Amino acid sequence: MKVSTILASNWLKKDDLSDPVGGEVFTISKVTEELVGSDQQSKWAMHWKERGVLPMLLNKTNLRLLASMFGDDTDDWRGKEVEVYHDPTISYGGQLVGGLRVRPPRPVQPRARPAQPRPAPRQDLPDDDVGF
Repeated sequence: MKVSTILASNWLKKDDLSDPVGGEVFTISKVTEELVGSDQQSKWAMHWKERGVLPMLLNKTNLRLLASMFGDDTDDWRGKEVEVYHDPTISYGGQLVGGLRVRPPRPVQPRARPAQPRPAPRQDLPDDDVGF
């Protein structure tokens, strides 16, 4: 059996993001309460409209961030876009472990246009220089 199969998770993790540092934008479909782990602890999970993306377990910090962005009622979060990114400064039990954070999607930066070369002066025009 493969170790990746043994360690497979039902929840979104940084390795699932196409760009963990820059983040990835998802659309919220619903927030549910889930029983997680061998002790069946109650946790909140955010599900996405995008197919094939695992739900994200929400800690208190991410819940507060989402409430500040979209309001206190999780039903109002449906259809809203959120950017999920990896934050390496998250600590747990006094250790830096990193984790997922949410933020409003950053505006798309327009690509800079390459400078257009100036056209060469036309050779077929008369010389306007007047010698005095």
